[in-house]
Amino acid sequence: MTKGMVILFLLILLTGGGTFAFVNRDMLIDHSLTEPYVEKDLTTEEIRTKLLSGGLKQKLEASKQIDKLPAEEKLRVLLKLSEGEATTSRLMAVKKLRSIEDSRAKERLKWLSENDPDALVRQLAGSK
Repeated sequence: MTKGMVILFLLILLTGGGTFAFVNRDMLIDHSLTEPYVEKDLTTEEIRTKLLSGGLKQKLEASKQIDKLPAEEKLRVLLKLSEGEATTSRLMAVKKLRSIEDSRAKERLKWLSENDPDALVRQLAGSK
């Protein structure tokens, strides 16, 4: 028996048996834990759906990608989002509406700054 064979035999014993030594090492690694996080690109429909009817986590995920929407669709979705009951939804909408140079966005921000039930939304909508 050669020295290499002895080492291989010891490795097999230490690793729990012969069959384990022949398993592909990649099968033993959970790649979801070792690979860097890659954000999934959402479709236009997924962005719209998550913004308008998703939970907070889904809305945050979609808000990161809202700039992918065509300008008119982006404005339409944000105007709808700014009418939502949840303060977080209105805050997200205000943040994005502030960067849009459209009279409808400016009118909505003005209305929110004067009429929104939440003081933070009013303040953010009214600031430049």
